[in-house]
Amino acid sequence: MSALQANLDSLREGALERQARDSILQIAKEELGLVRGTVLLTCVREIDPQLLADAERAEARGVVTEEEIDNLLVTDIIIRARRTSDRQYVYAAIEVSRTIHDHDISRACSRARTLAAVTGEEAIAVALGDVIQPPQQLLADEQGVRVVLPAMFVE
Repeated sequence: MSALQANLDSLREGALERQARDSILQIAKEELGLVRGTVLLTCVREIDPQLLADAERAEARGVVTEEEIDNLLVTDIIIRARRTSDRQYVYAAIEVSRTIHDHDISRACSRARTLAAVTGEEAIAVALGDVIQPPQQLLADEQGVRVVLPAMFVE
């Protein structure tokens, strides 16, 4: 891959992440059935103080490790919202990538598990992008990771 192509791919990836951040609550409503959402973490926003306090308490109790907390805090997007199907509030750990790869699925799964351990509430693992290949879809299905390919990302 040429340096120019790598730069273009990086710009596209950044644009996708910005679009996802800007539209995440609408995406959550349309694609995940989640309403009344609050964004708790994005890569351009400080972490929600309550989530950070919960994480520090969970680490102090030995529920999670420092490494798991550090990993959680680099999640692309974390939201808390009410599921329309049963009106329960849940968290979502969302990994954003133009093309969803194995590592995106694994990160979403791992970070959702840590988020659930930290909060004591259900956390949904989500891989959000605009392309996924059948082997990665199968892996996501096996790991319980929701794949979201919003129509707004189609070029």
